[in-house]
Amino acid sequence: MSRLKKLLPLELNQAQNELYMQLTSGRRTSGDKRFRMKDDSGRLEGPFNLFISYPDLGSILSSLGEFIRYESTIPPRSRELLILYIAVDFQSEFEWYAHCQLAINEGVSTSMIDSILDGKKPDNLDLQESISYDLYQKVKFKEEISDEFFSRATELLGNKVIFEVITLIGYYSTLAILIKTFSISLPDGEDLVFNS
Repeated sequence: MSRLKKLLPLELNQAQNELYMQLTSGRRTSGDKRFRMKDDSGRLEGPFNLFISYPDLGSILSSLGEFIRYESTIPPRSRELLILYIAVDFQSEFEWYAHCQLAINEGVSTSMIDSILDGKKPDNLDLQESISYDLYQKVKFKEEISDEFFSRATELLGNKVIFEVITLIGYYSTLAILIKTFSISLPDGEDLVFNS
């Protein structure tokens, strides 16, 4: 049970409504949608309801998420793999729900998905995906990033992608923490993966 009331569109103030309109008419809702953004009453699902509940910060988080998904130079398959690693580590049901199918659409195989669910490094990662995984592991375990590792990562990814990968890790970890703290549930009818 969510600790936050899901707001109906008619309950929104002006700032909330502006963000609601951005979220429901923006890039997240166009093209190949794989998760429900809102329920049948128009209430937003997942962290998006939290965003509109507190639109000052919610709009900043929303913009950062849109940049990561649609403007960053992280290859789409690498991006979705990283999000799934975070979803598993935080046992974030909504992140898994929202991104598992997107990952499959980007070429992540079911055997890779199984490895991720088991907490293992997937087979068949390309060099950039492998170094991104290793970078995530170092950040997750608060390991020192050696000059040698950083040089190798820079050679394979470049500084801009490293910056974007670290930002992605921070953003989706923040979402996972918010989802846990506010006990944000999956849309009705969706099955739990981690807490079933």
